[in-house]
Amino acid sequence: MSTFLVIEDSITIRKLVELAFRGSQVAVDFATSGADGLAKIKASSPRVVLIDYVLPDMKGVEICAKVASTEGTPPLMIIMSARMEEVKKLFAPFPFVVDFVSKPFKATDIVERVMHALGRDGGALTVAPPVAPLALLLPSAEREAAAFALFAQLRPRLAQIPAWAGELGDTPPAKFYARRILTPEVVDRLLESLLPVLRSRLRVPAPAAAADVATDVILEGRIGTLSPYEVLALAQRLQRTAEVVIGANFEVAAFLREGKLVLATSRDPAEWLEHLSLDLTSVPADAMHKAEAEQGVSGKPVLVTLAELGCLPPCDLEGLLHEQGKRVLKRVLGRLGPGTPFAVRARGSLPLYVDAYGRGLSFRQVVLERLREDPAASFDLPSVTADTVFERRGGFSSRLLQFELVPSERRVLALIDGSATARSIAERTALGLVETCDALRRLEAIELLGRRESTNRLSEAPPSSIARQVIILEPDVEGFQKPLGRLLAERPGAYTLVPVNGEQDVFGAIRRIRPALVILNVTSHGVTSSARTARAVRGSDELRDLLLVAVLDLPSEADAEPLSEAGFDAVLSKPVCYEDIERLLVA
Repeated sequence: MSTFLVIEDSITIRKLVELAFRGSQVAVDFATSGADGLAKIKASSPRVVLIDYVLPDMKGVEICAKVASTEGTPPLMIIMSARMEEVKKLFAPFPFVVDFVSKPFKATDIVERVMHALGRDGGALTVAPPVAPLALLLPSAEREAAAFALFAQLRPRLAQIPAWAGELGDTPPAKFYARRILTPEVVDRLLESLLPVLRSRLRVPAPAAAADVATDVILEGRIGTLSPYEVLALAQRLQRTAEVVIGANFEVAAFLREGKLVLATSRDPAEWLEHLSLDLTSVPADAMHKAEAEQGVSGKPVLVTLAELGCLPPCDLEGLLHEQGKRVLKRVLGRLGPGTPFAVRARGSLPLYVDAYGRGLSFRQVVLERLREDPAASFDLPSVTADTVFERRGGFSSRLLQFELVPSERRVLALIDGSATARSIAERTALGLVETCDALRRLEAIELLGRRESTNRLSEAPPSSIARQVIILEPDVEGFQKPLGRLLAERPGAYTLVPVNGEQDVFGAIRRIRPALVILNVTSHGVTSSARTARAVRGSDELRDLLLVAVLDLPSEADAEPLSEAGFDAVLSKPVCYEDIERLLVA
């Protein structure tokens, strides 16, 4: 039996509802016309039905009238309309119409009303809260920030668990530790630490009538005082839901949600469709004309309108919008000259197609790809000379995970130690000085690296007395330890490999040696012992930040999950790609 039926001809709205309930226990079905919807109501008896007031073959009032004339208990109905005040009174004769949603709306508006309706018919206790709406309310970056805020408050208490273990006795562990960890004072601090993360989510939403339009202009001007790169970077720093429009006719638009770049488009359909990896020759001419006209007026990509018209060939629509938007941004960064007007406008919410298909864009990744295509692009960065020395910038490890680097960039990055010059890096990588300087400049543009002055002292190799050590418990000496040892010998930073195959107390060896990295063969050491070692390391104030790598002789998800939960930074399976270990050392 279908729990929830959506009768809506717009593919964008259907996609938005599908995403909102993905992962929940609410079964969602869709109909694209009134006749199709009535047939599904009769066949599957849904508990709640969401109806668009205007459908291709009939209006919502006609559907309700037909349902009312049918025997049996009608489902609860929710009506969508852009003219809510006008249509509301039309549904007064139908008591099973229990709610209304004004267009434009957010996915969370639908979720709240559907869950409320499910509760009215007595089924709320059997339906689990949906997973996807939580993700929409709190995007991954904000959830990560919340996790860090909570951990910062809980860490002192969690570190005391080993000392408390001796006091456990016969008390149930959950109750025993909860009383010691979740004291009233700690709970107060936890709530306070979440406020900065949740503050934007606690604001009163904008009125529905104005929610989907750009409101006040936050910033405007002309390219020259600010470059296109600086305009988009500044818009992100404002941490607002907004659109950035650039060009004489505002032909380029980038949409941001709480400072995160979501999707980019252009009001020039011909330019936007350029290099599109999809054959549109089968699309009817009138549909193509309508879609191009819509993009010229509103910026809605041609492909979205074609999908809504049912004329789009099979494709990964979300992926194509992502790639075309990225290409549009590269054009913004590269071709718009001085004097081009721009504006940053606040929005109450984003267009529905942006919410439905926006995958998110890494602005710095776009900058990186733009510089690969055109090394001469300035971005107001000075040139890199043979004697320029770079060091890693703050937050390097978290930033590194945002990028898709090419091999030359990874090779250069691996040799950045705050002392090597561009010339010495070129010699050690055999890339050539020009290619090395270009790679360094790209890595500087995306803020992974910063410059420092080169001195004779900095150019010297670090003395062996400060060698950083890597502990390894791995019985395969010839096939694993020796290749890894050669990799470490070729790296900057004087790493040395310290085998501990004969050690019974691996944690004791870690405390004694204080390495930069620990690699444990789980098959040899055991899953339980390896997990125990990781938890001991993470519970130690002096060791918790060192890198832990687990190696499995054979891939196993059942083993990988408890190892990751115990605190391993990576769980690798043989044959191990040594670049994975190199990447961890770089991070």
